[in-house]
Amino acid sequence: MRSGDADTTREAAEIAAALGERGVRFARISHPDLFGRPRSKDVPLDRLPACLTGLGYAEASLVEGLDGEPLSGADFPADRGHPDVHAVPALDTARVMPWESETAWFLADLHDAQGEPSGLCSRHLLRRSAAALEALGYDATVAVELEFYLLRTEGGRWHPYSPQTGMAYTAGTRADPAGLLRRTHAALLDVGLDATTAHREFSPGQFEINLNHGPAVSAVDQAFLLKEVVKVIAQRDGLLATFMPKPFPDHEGNGAHIHISLHRDGENAMAGDDCAGLGRVGLAFLAGVLEHAPALQAIAAPTVNSYKRFTPDGIAPKSATWALDHRFAYVRVPAEGGPAARIEFRGADAAASPYLMAAALLIAGQDGIERDLTAPAPIVPSDPGTTGAALPSSLPDALDALQSDPVLCQGLGREIVSAFVGIKAREARRFAATVTDWERSEYGYHA
Repeated sequence: MRSGDADTTREAAEIAAALGERGVRFARISHPDLFGRPRSKDVPLDRLPACLTGLGYAEASLVEGLDGEPLSGADFPADRGHPDVHAVPALDTARVMPWESETAWFLADLHDAQGEPSGLCSRHLLRRSAAALEALGYDATVAVELEFYLLRTEGGRWHPYSPQTGMAYTAGTRADPAGLLRRTHAALLDVGLDATTAHREFSPGQFEINLNHGPAVSAVDQAFLLKEVVKVIAQRDGLLATFMPKPFPDHEGNGAHIHISLHRDGENAMAGDDCAGLGRVGLAFLAGVLEHAPALQAIAAPTVNSYKRFTPDGIAPKSATWALDHRFAYVRVPAEGGPAARIEFRGADAAASPYLMAAALLIAGQDGIERDLTAPAPIVPSDPGTTGAALPSSLPDALDALQSDPVLCQGLGREIVSAFVGIKAREARRFAATVTDWERSEYGYHA
């Protein structure tokens, strides 16, 4: 835990006083779990300085699946008496939510009882991964684009908001008949998130909001907060917002596209004339991402449902490829080049934790730089035969690939890998044991 030195305590008291003058009465202290969901506690605003020593949470909450059951075993806190982990608010993350104006929202880092960063803190993991690149002289810049569906629920069935087809890359009343996307975009700006563009996507009820680029941690903080704001605004309108990878079998899935560039001494270190506007550093970083693609798949496609995105006619990449300005590639290199040179990772879906995903990409890219890896030839859009290495086709296969990748396992840390694999393997087993409506319909009268 942080001890809350005098200067920081004074800063917290001043922030609390300033927020109090605006009518704020509570502080919401939030941290991401391994799914990228917020875990939060509300405290009276005048308690903010006291929270600098850490707000206790049961550590077992970080190793529970979507079913709410924590992992058991000697490696996990459920079998160690459910000890605490301590959330320490980052004072510079304060935001007041207009729809809940008495509450200020703070993001937090997790510490153990000795005051050290928790091995299960994905926000700290990302900070550590960015710092490792900084030690090599590179500053990582990240931007995130997230796709989601807005749905009406009637009788237990989902119906897309804005059901018309053929409305991709469209905004305004026809694409957003009730103005919900516009209100969501406004809400994001109101809480200080740098949401640049918002538009209808390819499928009925599907939308995308893009965030501006920035330093790795602050950029991913924005993605984390965006998902919660989108869900809250939809709920207030009686709708469901879902980032589920593949909600409908006959429509596109929800992707998460992550742009990464590296800078050194204020200059874009990825830029160059070697290939596709990238230089040696950019190509080596890209090669590291492709080298670790099978293991990255576990983080990028972290649910059973994720693998239903990879259909023959879908946009999601099927193999570990890269290309210049090609949206079917695993890694796309946008055409701008020069100061805007970057890679766009297109292998992730919107259910992926943005913290784990960004950290894993930085770890993989750094390995490429340190080993001076050579990127394979880019795919050629006019030649459908140009393919890259195969990606795991199921969650269990992806988890096996992650556990077999020593670079990613070491970079992510034993605690996160053990918990993530344990949670996700159990999720896969639960699905395998489930009898679906399709099975009853297909086999009920014919078997």
